[in-house]
Amino acid sequence: MLPIMKILGMMLLRCFGPIFACSAVVLAADEAVQGALQEFDGDLKPEHYEIKKADLNGDGVEEALALTNGLSAYAGSGGVTLFILRGGADGFDIIGRVPTVNPPIYLRADSHHGWRDLLVRVAGGGATPHLATVSHDGTSYPASKGTDAKKVAPTDKVLFDDPLPVDGHHDAPAPPPERKTAQLMPGELAEFDQLP
Repeated sequence: MLPIMKILGMMLLRCFGPIFACSAVVLAADEAVQGALQEFDGDLKPEHYEIKKADLNGDGVEEALALTNGLSAYAGSGGVTLFILRGGADGFDIIGRVPTVNPPIYLRADSHHGWRDLLVRVAGGGATPHLATVSHDGTSYPASKGTDAKKVAPTDKVLFDDPLPVDGHHDAPAPPPERKTAQLMPGELAEFDQLP
C-alpha cells in the first residue's frame, strides 16, 4: 500500500507543484508591494487596497497598481487614491500617487516617455464626472489628472472594474431592487392544506 501512496504523492506534486510555486511567487510579490506601501504609510494594510499588475514600461517586469478603498484613509467624497509602483529586482518603489479617482481604471495603448497611459474616472466631490488621462511625465506619474473628457478606446484594457449602479451614477446609491410579492386571497392555497 505504501508504494501506491508514494506514487500518488509524486503524481500530485508533479501535476500541482507548479501551481503552488506560482502561488508562492504571487504572495511574495504582494508582500513586496505591501512593504513599499507601508514604508510610505505604516497605516496602509492589505485590506485597504486591491492590487493589479501590468508591465507599464515594456521592460518585461510587471508594475503594481494599488487602488485604495473606503477602509483606508485615502478615500473621500471625490474618490480614492491609486498608487503606482515600479517593479524591480529589489521589490517595488512608488512612482505615482493619484488621488480622487474612481473605477473603472483602464490601461491605455498610448504611452508617454516610454510608460503606458492610464485612463481614470473622476467623479464625486463636486466634480463633473468624466474620464481623464494620467500620463508619465518622464519622472513619475503625477498626482494631477488631465481634465480632458476622454472616451474608452477598444484597445484600452480594464485594470479595475466597478460596474455602474442601476441608476448609472456612482454619486447616488442604487435603489434597492423592487420586491414583488404575490397577494393571495383566503382559500387560494386550499389544495396545499389538504396534503398529508
